[in-house]
Amino acid sequence: MIKYICRDTEIIEQPADLTTLTYKYVDQALSFIDNATARKNPFFLYLPFHQVHHPQFASKKFYNKSLRGSIGDALLELDWAVEEIVTHLNNLGHLSSTLIWFSSDNGPSLTRHERGGCAGMLRCGKGTTWEGGVRVPTFVHWPDYVKPGKTSALASTFDVLPTITKIAGIDTSHLILDGIDISSLLWDPEAKSPREFFPFYPENPVISLGPLAVRNDRYKAHFYTQGSDLSDASNYDPMCPGSHQLTLHDPPLLFDMEVDPGERYDLGKDSEYTNIIDILAAWRKEHMTNMTWMEARTTTLDKRSQPCCTDNKCDPFPECCDCPTEFPLNHIFSYNLNTTPKN
Repeated sequence: MIKYICRDTEIIEQPADLTTLTYKYVDQALSFIDNATARKNPFFLYLPFHQVHHPQFASKKFYNKSLRGSIGDALLELDWAVEEIVTHLNNLGHLSSTLIWFSSDNGPSLTRHERGGCAGMLRCGKGTTWEGGVRVPTFVHWPDYVKPGKTSALASTFDVLPTITKIAGIDTSHLILDGIDISSLLWDPEAKSPREFFPFYPENPVISLGPLAVRNDRYKAHFYTQGSDLSDASNYDPMCPGSHQLTLHDPPLLFDMEVDPGERYDLGKDSEYTNIIDILAAWRKEHMTNMTWMEARTTTLDKRSQPCCTDNKCDPFPECCDCPTEFPLNHIFSYNLNTTPKN
């Protein structure tokens, strides 16, 4: 993999220096906020961090500072980065008028063992449709509007876009979106989720197969299960590793997520829950009928199609692509990279 940093369409650093990457992210984020403030414009900042992914890293300031090892060091740096942005918003007087939404895309990569994180009581991890692979925390902060509290109501990262556009008064009626507006959960964490169902697709979806699992309110049914070595090839749970081949379940495995979030106690063979399974199966069938599939975007390409700072015809490729350049920084010169992080 060729690692590089782009600004718009220009490669400005190749290879990327991961030990300073977070400072560059923060610097660009603060500059973006400052520019919008100077122009008196509203702004939308999307800032995806790399920290808990492989390869894992932390700058000198955070290296070996956590009891949780390398992933703990990375999380310390991530926490610092978020704090820098929040503090900057507060100093500019924007904090009360800015919606901050923090979340993750999937569960832990258990194949990395202690470096990959932990899903706690949730079953399996990344690459599976078990809760350890798909359930993630999210935090929403908007003090003038979001009521403090917590909820386990059904929601998805798909719902972020339609929720934000609804709040901002942006018309998305011309778009086909997989998400729905869940702003009612922001105003009242005790409210019922407006999302009734959610399909869980495998790592490599297949049209004829459809979603492996479906959830409605408190119940989740696994029509198929399939393991992934991202959940650790030596995982003690036979459902988790890649050695667990695609398996049809008839009747599907059924779990009550409110009392059994670890998905340990199958209710699927209990006649008391036949109606629940029928509802989930009917919705899944309708969903598969109405789903619009795009052409795959993950087809393997020639390696020389990867971005190259110099010339993708150079040799030896990709080493010849290196363009060690000095990254221009505006804010981070004030950061003392050698200090110990505060507790």
